[in-house]
Amino acid sequence: MSPRCRSYHSILEGGAGEELILAFPSIRPDLDHPTFGVGVNLVHEERIINLSSVSTGVLLHLNYPSPPPPHVDYIEHLVAPLGSVILLELYRVILSEEPFCPGGAGVIEVSDNYADMNGTWWFLCEDSVGETLAITSFLNTIHVRQRSEQFGVRLNGTIQVKKDTNYKLKLLRGSEESSVESCLPNPCKNGGKCVSSGSRQTCQCTSHFTGMFCALTLCELEPCLFGQCQLTATSYTCNCQAGYIGTTCDQKQRPCADNPCEGRGECVDKTDNTFLCRCHAWWEGHRCEHRMRHIPFKPLSERMLQEPFWLGLITVTVVLGIIGLVWCAKRHFPEKLEKLLAEEADRNRPIRKFNFISSQLASLQRRVVILLAFPIGGRQLNHLWLFF
Repeated sequence: MSPRCRSYHSILEGGAGEELILAFPSIRPDLDHPTFGVGVNLVHEERIINLSSVSTGVLLHLNYPSPPPPHVDYIEHLVAPLGSVILLELYRVILSEEPFCPGGAGVIEVSDNYADMNGTWWFLCEDSVGETLAITSFLNTIHVRQRSEQFGVRLNGTIQVKKDTNYKLKLLRGSEESSVESCLPNPCKNGGKCVSSGSRQTCQCTSHFTGMFCALTLCELEPCLFGQCQLTATSYTCNCQAGYIGTTCDQKQRPCADNPCEGRGECVDKTDNTFLCRCHAWWEGHRCEHRMRHIPFKPLSERMLQEPFWLGLITVTVVLGIIGLVWCAKRHFPEKLEKLLAEEADRNRPIRKFNFISSQLASLQRRVVILLAFPIGGRQLNHLWLFF
């Protein structure tokens, strides 16, 4: 069961000698939840309601259960503990697109200064058949304003304080330079100081705290990309994972960066974040740290494939050979090709002529047969065949 709030009264002197009677907060005898209201005759006031020990409550209009007074501008600033949100449910109201209600009726204005970039406002008008409107604060505060014109406005609602599991993510959206809505009450946590500069109020944080309300530590900003963050008295340090360096562990360390071969060999970075030392002559070991006492004999054929000088010489020789072959082919190949084509043409020319004559003679032999008959020495020569 939520704790009851003790009633108390304060008598203040107002303008023109009128008396302002404020009873805040007050309790309805028939309810087990705190009731937030005030009994007044005329008021232009703003009050802060601290909900640190309240989980549920009832929000009612001024002078409840009497009718609400006209010409009143009263603001209730509800503040819950940081890490909580306020669920406000208002009954029998309708949304208005204008900051006033028709017929001279009062308007209920709900505002959340932390919602969106410049805050969010809802204007509500009393309606006998209206629906229930639920509004949840973005962070831990919300304002309820009862602004009466010729007629008062009835307010009937409930308040619930709920845990906000995403409040750190919301605070990360802002920065230490983000302004707070007010310095009263002081919203700055962990020894932070609220400072006003013109129309802006900001929190000046101490030690390793940061954020809009100084409610976050520097490690909660997760500055270490590849490491573990550790808080110090005034800041933080990053314990980097193997293979990473830098203030925020954002630089990948090259295994050869520290010269592990100590100048006695060539260091080669490997893909598994290790290194390989190719030692110079007279040195051996993982880091080329040992001087050779006995130089092992290697044949020239093996050294040619390992030592840079011989590898370079072989490469240059092969490249020059390829260039020479290409140059010779480009220079002599067209001449050789032209000569071969000419010789082939000379060999084929007589064969074509002989074949042509033979074909002509064969044609004449098949078609020409001449038969002649003439007397020779008184005798008749009956046939004469001529073949061509």
